[in-house]
Amino acid sequence: TSTRYVPNLYPDSRVRAPAHGYENDPSVSAFYLETTHLAGSQPLVLDTAHLHMSEAAYLPFVERVLANHADLVPVVHLADGTRVNDGMPFGEGTVPLADVLGLLDAYDYDGVVTLEAPQSAQPDALAFCERVLGEREEPAERAAAGRRAREAGRPASGN
Repeated sequence: TSTRYVPNLYPDSRVRAPAHGYENDPSVSAFYLETTHLAGSQPLVLDTAHLHMSEAAYLPFVERVLANHADLVPVVHLADGTRVNDGMPFGEGTVPLADVLGLLDAYDYDGVVTLEAPQSAQPDALAFCERVLGEREEPAERAAAGRRAREAGRPASGN
């Protein structure tokens, strides 16, 4: 058998950034990341475009990571791309960025989120994130008001 792809399947120590952790490679599966890095309490820099390239339906993995291992993910690289290319302007690829942002928000992720986009598209990437999170804020505020009202034993207004 060929050992040509072994460094990609089993990333060596050269691809680990001591300050932040291993950045997932497009050729590494979510299963590998979960059962090797996270199960071994190794920090993971989660790159959304790289993950999308290796796993078409990776949102359940992202949710499990945020629910169970958020402390091992010091940095998220929020990036758009397709199954074969990454580093695209937000909205030009097929990464479900709004869903990823929703999960980061829902799990109250408090690590660093880097918006990876070409330099000329960075203002648009920031505007995209602000718009998505702003749209989530209003329903979240209504839900919080409803919870507070229920806890106080009175009906919530507008529900």
